[in-house]
Amino acid sequence: MTTRTGLDPFGHLCLDLERPVEWEDFLLGVDLDFALERRKIIESIRNLELKVAKRIGLWLVCAEPREVARDRYRIFLEALVNEAVKRGAIPRIFDVTLTVRAPEAAPADWSSGSDNRHRSGGSNCCWTEMDERYKRGCVATTSLADPKSVYDWLVCNADTVAAETKAKNDSNVQLKELIDKTRKELGLRYLTHSKHLSENQIRSACQALLRVSGPARFRVEGSSIRIGFQNVVRKEDFEMEIAWDALL
Repeated sequence: MTTRTGLDPFGHLCLDLERPVEWEDFLLGVDLDFALERRKIIESIRNLELKVAKRIGLWLVCAEPREVARDRYRIFLEALVNEAVKRGAIPRIFDVTLTVRAPEAAPADWSSGSDNRHRSGGSNCCWTEMDERYKRGCVATTSLADPKSVYDWLVCNADTVAAETKAKNDSNVQLKELIDKTRKELGLRYLTHSKHLSENQIRSACQALLRVSGPARFRVEGSSIRIGFQNVVRKEDFEMEIAWDALL
């Protein structure tokens, strides 16, 4: 079994609740100076992310955890903010997030853009997706992308990206409203779902729960339901999991 006790990429001391026997050895042996230095590095990166977002006109700039403390991410941010200082903010992308991925997370047809210089906006150095941490539509690239090409891509695709981001964000708001409505109709403490489910699967489960909310409420009121892939009841915790496609 893999332990979760250790130092994470952000310099946080993490303790595995299921393996407290490891805590003492870890806490006595951890290099606190290294952890504090890592925290300073992360703080400087966060400040740089804010500077990039402000200069370009983005809502947020962030990276997945495994990239944040790497030199290539800092170098990418510094080059991108220099590009923005020279060329100014980009209109219409104030609600857009730029998420920086590890190179191995890029689509198969991804290109750094360094050999293209992105004159026409046709480079595939960026792509759009849903950021699961912030539940927002975002533009994604990698830390090995050419910063000038990324800036050019944002300029050339600003209108399309703004529209796609708005559509993704609106869809997410509607899904949240449906989940909240379902929870209230059934009188639940919590209604959650597996992160591996698609929006359509979650919608389908909520709609099925709403159809039976009348007769089902007196049985489930005050409990919690998680939408997942199997039907499980945990009576001691007043919790149950239902498969998203269960026949209710």
